[in-house]
Amino acid sequence: MARVGTGIAQEIRRHRLAAGMSAQQLSDACAALGADIPRTVISNIENGRRTNVSVAEVLVFARALGQPPAALVFPAGYVSEVEYLPSKTSDPLEAEDWWSGQNLAPDQRMKALYAWPPSDPTREWAMNIARKHREVVSRIRTLYRSAFESEVLERTAHEPDNESETARAVAKQLEYHLYDIRDEMARRGLIVPELPAGMTINKRPEEHVTHGDEGEIVGRWTQHGPPPF
Repeated sequence: MARVGTGIAQEIRRHRLAAGMSAQQLSDACAALGADIPRTVISNIENGRRTNVSVAEVLVFARALGQPPAALVFPAGYVSEVEYLPSKTSDPLEAEDWWSGQNLAPDQRMKALYAWPPSDPTREWAMNIARKHREVVSRIRTLYRSAFESEVLERTAHEPDNESETARAVAKQLEYHLYDIRDEMARRGLIVPELPAGMTINKRPEEHVTHGDEGEIVGRWTQHGPPPF
């Protein structure tokens, strides 16, 4: 993995010079973040005399240089190929997707593409479940905000419509989905985030389905009434 260390060193130097910082100034910036990385260490890294850079150092260097950590390891935009495992190379963005948990490692993707039955292991990664939780919470808040704004416009224009009602109905369905996500997180022993102030969610009501003579669904209802779709 020598290429990884060499690549990180090149990116540290690239971004340090672009920021107009000397090695001492970068050392001082690291110290301000609580990490003692002397100027001589920075010089040794950049000149290749030291080839190993720890994950902790990558994080500190990235913050001090105003860059995301992955940009120092897989510098998309500056190189066309990176080494992400011993003797395995890929496009930098594909490696970054793996680093951030958004996709499988590049060498796993083709195999997963033709796997049967189809599956997406990334959905089971804890970070992606947590990411989904955050996304659903954000969508719920956006929908309720939209519903409130629509209600204000409806009262002002004296022309009621269904926009606010629709937004609230969709938000309610997402709340049920959020309950399921939180339940899964708890069952897996993951940390369940606190909900934003004022947000409450409930378990999805039991749904009753009526089927026609040919098995088609002809009706749905819950203990709280028909679903909004």
